[in-house]
Amino acid sequence: MKQVRFKRTLFLIYFLYLYVVAQFLWWAYFIYNQSKQIETLSGKSSSIIAMIFGEGSVFMLIIFIGFAAVVRSIYKERAIAKQKNNFLLSVTHELKTPITASKLSLQTLQNKRIQDVDKQKIVARALSQNQRLSQLVENILLASQVQTKAFRPYYAKINFSEILSSVCNDLATMYSSFQIKKTFSDTILIKSDKQAIQTIAYNLIENAIKYSGDSKNILINAELENDQLMFEVVDNGIGIAKEYKDKIFEKFFRAENEDTRTTKGTGLGLYIVYELIRALRGEISVHDSKPNGTTIKVILPHVNS
Repeated sequence: MKQVRFKRTLFLIYFLYLYVVAQFLWWAYFIYNQSKQIETLSGKSSSIIAMIFGEGSVFMLIIFIGFAAVVRSIYKERAIAKQKNNFLLSVTHELKTPITASKLSLQTLQNKRIQDVDKQKIVARALSQNQRLSQLVENILLASQVQTKAFRPYYAKINFSEILSSVCNDLATMYSSFQIKKTFSDTILIKSDKQAIQTIAYNLIENAIKYSGDSKNILINAELENDQLMFEVVDNGIGIAKEYKDKIFEKFFRAENEDTRTTKGTGLGLYIVYELIRALRGEISVHDSKPNGTTIKVILPHVNS
């Protein structure tokens, strides 16, 4: 139904545009003939004809620019509407999964015959799903804040290594089949926003896990260099096509290919990461890993300041 309305709107716009152009050309021809008749009588209409064609050309250019702007706006609004619809569908699915898993765990705990060891595993699984749900809600709230420029970093001295290790442990529990290799020291002190740092690390590492394909290895690098924090997340997965590298940080963006369509996600994670890093006056870049995969590199300033 939406596709039909979109085609009708475009048809109407094209029809009106062609009608205006046709009318303009007819009036231009009519005025030209009238000017020729005047010239026959007085011989002084060459300047009038030049003026008609000059002003007519400007008018035609304005019509064309306006038409192009309207069509471009319609296509852009349609793309945004499609992205939002995909986002709502994705969020619905992402919310239902941890809620259903937690409910199943609680129902299992109602069975009094379960051994204590098994109970601990079930509780851990339920807590993991709760963490996943909490992070999703946090992403939605943060997306709203960064979009309205309401987010303001709260700078304090924190141990980046401790936060990063905690995030890695949570994700390792949630994605037990993956190996997350950490190559950073136990203490990396920086002055930054703790919640923002945690969200950045969580989204980048989970994104690498989701798009790692058959590869089950994720590498995390972090170090201090020239009073800056250098943080890398490396995977050996499906990689990012060249035409998408400048778009992956856009809100709701998900690459239109089979790998991304079959992968869970809302299209908010990397958008939030990008906006938070901007708020922290940092930089983020995307590189190809060798032999395959993706490396996302983050540079944050104000270390030990």
